[in-house]
Amino acid sequence: MFMGLLLSLSFSVGPEAITFPADVRSLALSGAGVGGNSSIDVNPATVTGLSQVKGVEFSHNRWFSDISGVNIRYSEFWKLPIIFELSNWESGDIGQWGNVPQDDPIGTISLHWVSAGITTGLVKNDWHFGLRLKGHFGRMVIESVKGVTADIGLQKKLMKNLTLGAVVKNLGTFSSDLLSITPPISYATGIQFTEPVTGVSLLADIVNEKYHGSFIRAGAEKSFNNITFLSGTVFSSTKQQFSFGTEYSIGQWEFGYGIAFHQNSLLGTPQFFTIGRKFK
Repeated sequence: MFMGLLLSLSFSVGPEAITFPADVRSLALSGAGVGGNSSIDVNPATVTGLSQVKGVEFSHNRWFSDISGVNIRYSEFWKLPIIFELSNWESGDIGQWGNVPQDDPIGTISLHWVSAGITTGLVKNDWHFGLRLKGHFGRMVIESVKGVTADIGLQKKLMKNLTLGAVVKNLGTFSSDLLSITPPISYATGIQFTEPVTGVSLLADIVNEKYHGSFIRAGAEKSFNNITFLSGTVFSSTKQQFSFGTEYSIGQWEFGYGIAFHQNSLLGTPQFFTIGRKFK
């Protein structure tokens, strides 16, 4: 019975790993930017803005509850833009508490989650389409989980300074011997408005997630030559978060840092570091 309880608890942590941000931009904007040039994490349609050069990117990520990971991406432009990625998340023993206050956790769980994916897209009649396919393998306590998911996104510039976007994420299936798992599907639509005087891009999304209901994400970004400043927030009855970050480029090198703050400091402070290199 106790092992069954731990497996149930681990489920709440494990498949959620596919919703963790994987890069600085998605963390720094708190996931906002469905209608903007945010990240393939937010909307795979942004892959259509990929320049026709090769590139590699490595990020070191720290999430909540001592969960940490790395993400590696390789971008290429063949007949269509394409991004290959590999991510790995793992944790030490995470304490789990029940509904009754007590001094010690009712148990601990551990997480190891690996995902590999490919993202591509195209532009047709000024509509930008993106598709992201990922395979997942997770190990939680003693149970293994396998699955495949797909994210589908689109964007359309409505006028010079206004872009509309929509995305469906985590469509797919998971298999496990002991757990009944359904993917954490989410739907979102959003806009990006670039203020013509200051050049600040304002982002606003309406999101509906399977396990968290409906809420709003908002963000802003501003670029100055080779540096960009990013900030974002989540407006939700169950979650309050504020984040910010920066991206800096020098020559063919790119660097980024993002951090997020939330209402429960005991869970830790997510921080992401990224380094990338473009190749002509």
